[in-house]
Amino acid sequence: MNHVYLGWYTPLQIDDASKNITAKFKHLRRVLKEWKQTLSNLKEIISNVKLVLTFINFLEEFRDLSLVEWNFIKLLEANLICLLKQQKTYWKQRGAIKWVTLGDASTKFFHAQATIKYRRNLITHLQDEQGNILTDHSRKANLIWLAFKERLGTTSFSSIDFV
Repeated sequence: MNHVYLGWYTPLQIDDASKNITAKFKHLRRVLKEWKQTLSNLKEIISNVKLVLTFINFLEEFRDLSLVEWNFIKLLEANLICLLKQQKTYWKQRGAIKWVTLGDASTKFFHAQATIKYRRNLITHLQDEQGNILTDHSRKANLIWLAFKERLGTTSFSSIDFV
């Protein structure tokens, strides 16, 4: 947040308000790109942690590990879980951003997302009371209709009293 503050509130000698705000955005973009270069590469760190864990597991095949090594494994595993959560958050946010920028346009991305949602919402099969698996659309629709009809035909209360 400090980088955003410094990038935005850097004094500029421009009198025109529109040119001033444009220059502020450009300066902020440059500051954030420089800040991004200082961040660590998450994929590389995860790869290195997995490599160290693999090496220690390989070492364990030849000799017993000491208590310090076991503690080191536990710390590495906890660190790996934390890194994987960060990576999951990154991809979730990146997907949300991509959906906002490309979601409503008639693009390959939009059609792929629509196809995925359709497949996720599709009922492939149902099982009736006898245990038969129904895959035909008309039989699935009939089973659902009968279930709703059965539920809608009954009531759980007998009367309502008005005062």
